[in-house]
Amino acid sequence: MESEVLGQNQGEWFKKRAFSLLLVFSLLISIFFIPLNFITPQFGSSILFIFTTAIVFILYFIWWTKNNSIYFLKQKKLTILAFVIVPLTYFLSAFAHGLSRLQFFGYTFDINSSGFILFGFLFMFLVSQIFNNKIQIFYSIFLIIASSIILSIFILLRFIFGTGFLSFGIFNDITSNIIGSWNNLGIFYGIILILSTQLLKLSDINKIVKIIFSLSIVISLLILTFVNFNLIWIILATYFLFDLIYSIYSERKFSKISLLLLCLSIVFVIWGGTIGNYLSPKLKITNVEIRPSFAISYEILKNTLQSNFWLGSGPNTFNLEWLKYKPENIGQTAFWNTNFSDGSSLILSYIITTGTLGLLGWIFFFGFFIYLGIKYAFLNIEDNFTRYIRIQAFLISLYLWIVSIFYVPSAIILMLAFFFTGLFFSSILIGNEDLKIIKNKKGKYIIYPIFSLILIILLYTLYISGQNVRSLYYFKKSSDALNIDKNVEASEDYIEKAISIFPEDTYYRALAEIELQKITNVVNENRNKISKADFEKQFNDALTKAMQAGISAKNIDKQNYLNWLSLGRVYELVSVPQLNVAGAYESAKLAYTEALKINPKNAGILLLFSRVAINHGNLEEAKTYAEQSISLKDNYLDAYMLLSQIDLGLGDAQGALAAAKKANEISPNNQNVLYQLGVLEFNVLDFKNAIDTFVKLLSINSQYDNAKYYLGISYEAIGEHQKALDLFLNLEKNNPNNSQVETILEKLIAGKSIFTSPTKNKK
Repeated sequence: MESEVLGQNQGEWFKKRAFSLLLVFSLLISIFFIPLNFITPQFGSSILFIFTTAIVFILYFIWWTKNNSIYFLKQKKLTILAFVIVPLTYFLSAFAHGLSRLQFFGYTFDINSSGFILFGFLFMFLVSQIFNNKIQIFYSIFLIIASSIILSIFILLRFIFGTGFLSFGIFNDITSNIIGSWNNLGIFYGIILILSTQLLKLSDINKIVKIIFSLSIVISLLILTFVNFNLIWIILATYFLFDLIYSIYSERKFSKISLLLLCLSIVFVIWGGTIGNYLSPKLKITNVEIRPSFAISYEILKNTLQSNFWLGSGPNTFNLEWLKYKPENIGQTAFWNTNFSDGSSLILSYIITTGTLGLLGWIFFFGFFIYLGIKYAFLNIEDNFTRYIRIQAFLISLYLWIVSIFYVPSAIILMLAFFFTGLFFSSILIGNEDLKIIKNKKGKYIIYPIFSLILIILLYTLYISGQNVRSLYYFKKSSDALNIDKNVEASEDYIEKAISIFPEDTYYRALAEIELQKITNVVNENRNKISKADFEKQFNDALTKAMQAGISAKNIDKQNYLNWLSLGRVYELVSVPQLNVAGAYESAKLAYTEALKINPKNAGILLLFSRVAINHGNLEEAKTYAEQSISLKDNYLDAYMLLSQIDLGLGDAQGALAAAKKANEISPNNQNVLYQLGVLEFNVLDFKNAIDTFVKLLSINSQYDNAKYYLGISYEAIGEHQKALDLFLNLEKNNPNNSQVETILEKLIAGKSIFTSPTKNKK
């Protein structure tokens, strides 16, 4: 095959090195990860993406300075607009909302951030410029298929030898993989199935390559069967139907493999649920993905556009819109306290965060992309290989963008969407008579500043990524020191190192929790062991640090309700009158009020108000907040338990009992609920129900001695003397030095009453 080079230019060495890097990226995209348990596979892939894009751009920039040329079609202005309009809308939206680091970078280069979108479109542009002939494009596709076979071996070995095999401390269950979620793995192998099937049809490839493509088809079908993602089967069925029709009408031949795959796809579209129900238990696959429905996402979109019509809520802020506009009935589900970062689909989430301008930008990009596909992809050209390359690059790109419209793909899938779209643009340029090589010496005075600005952004992102990795290392060390080693001092040192490198609100919240633990340790362990002066110093030092950490977290991101909750927790802990911390009660309420403004439908925040009121001794106010919490979530176990304790403190035994009964309905086998219910039934002299409750509790936990104590007394109250005696004999064995148990046991043995007053109204 002869390469059709677009032009011989100066500085070709730099362009060749850029092409080599993109080939390496093609090979690594589906198999690269950093084997460290504090870096997720997705963040590892993002680091690879950032590094590749930055280095390729630098090499391309050097090549461009020597050549001053960019390749375009006749539709030069439209092509430029297609590459810049979406990133531009993101940055306009970000600037309108303050351009925070969260909006540009996110926590780990989030796919919703403006930085990721900039890198994606820049990457797509670089691919379109650097891949200059059909052989180069074929090499990249071949390497992606080859990498998928390596990934397949990894997945199948873990199925054979179990989840502990090749886990690297990262892949903790059978569905864990480098690509992302289990469904994202299916999306990736849908790409491989399409590419392998079409390239296998080519007559001018050797037998070894055909064997590789055949093997790839078999593996792809196997993994697609395991994943069994209905959306992918629908897209594949549509694709192979189109391919079958196209082969008949354009190539005058019947594609048996397309017919076979069409039938197989239809089988899974219709009976995929039944097949999945059969296979999942046998393969021990549990795959649950939860995200807001389209109807809910659409309602959030409407509400967001009402307040921010043109520029939305700001990049990477879908979670804020979710908190404000989530439906009321979500409070009754298991996801009442879940913060979603995306809606039902990625593109819909993008529109919510970038508004009408973002919508128009995506419409223009997709419209121009489809226009080029219709005009060029199916153009009947003599070179069969180039035609196949062009068609497949377009259809794979279309496949991935359709997935983004109906689903939330992983970072890797989105990178592949940009990559194949870039390949499609490149394939159009190959041998195209409409090709324009723009060489405008005056234009360099415009392009130089733009390229220089992009280079600065790229280098800054590389720096931020490196700092983020370093800080994550210390954050993980801090977490391990606190939760595994129980070493608060070491945990504090590590988190302070993380903050010094990369001051994130997440790290400040962690520091606040560490200082709260130090306060608890000082109060519970050191109060009677050290001097008053030392106690006050340790207490005040930890409290000051906790407050500073909470304030710092809040100042970094005032729109994150978790930062306000962290600050509120600091003040709540010291709001009890005994500690005499001035203003703590008011400060806790103020912090929780701000959190409630951001997350107004969260029943848990109202319960925090209730706890603060209890600390301050205001039980009536505490009851009001607990009842408001229940009005938002009428199956809120913690709220009923707290309400029961509040009613008991107010002297309303019947109210306390009613709340405990409601808690028991919500969680009938909860030991804490059963114990509190049994004690309340005992206190109102409902001994028979108390006995039933304690018997049930002991059937769950036979070592619950406090339940045995109350059960024994209840048996004695209704005249079941022998049962009471047996229980207290058992208690005496387990608690040999308990004077209270010994006193009651002596009275039971002597036949004396164990009650200091008559047990009236026995039930």
